[in-house]
Amino acid sequence: MLELQNIDVVFAPHTPLATTALRGLSIAIEPQQIYVVIGANGAGKSTFLNVIAGDVMPTAGSIRHEGKDILRYPPHMRARHFARVLQDPLAGTCADLSIAENLSIAYRRGQSPKWRWALSQTKRQLFRSKLQEVGIGLEERLDEKVGSLSGGQRQILSV
Repeated sequence: MLELQNIDVVFAPHTPLATTALRGLSIAIEPQQIYVVIGANGAGKSTFLNVIAGDVMPTAGSIRHEGKDILRYPPHMRARHFARVLQDPLAGTCADLSIAENLSIAYRRGQSPKWRWALSQTKRQLFRSKLQEVGIGLEERLDEKVGSLSGGQRQILSV
């Protein structure tokens, strides 16, 4: 379970430009459940997700994952447990790399970097089978550059 308790986010605090994005947000997110975040522009939806990812540090509150305090964990440590699809389909992928190369990078998300061959035949077969489950034909295009894909196809790869 992921628990956020009394999360406040204030951008540019203690300045005339201070803007409160979240105030007193508390939520318990159960594993294996689907949640939808809905709100008007400026309501704090992206800020909420950025707090979970570790891209935004709250000004107050606590974040616990499976009972452990993760408030000070950097984004790369949180990436082992949480993934998200970014609003911008160009973000989260490398246009000049192939589909297989992008998937190889994503496959190691949250792990320490190591110098070794990134695209073994075993990994290529894993990527092919997972893409086949999506059902849009990307499994036959592993060597194609991601920059040639549509925004929606790129979002699938950015998870």
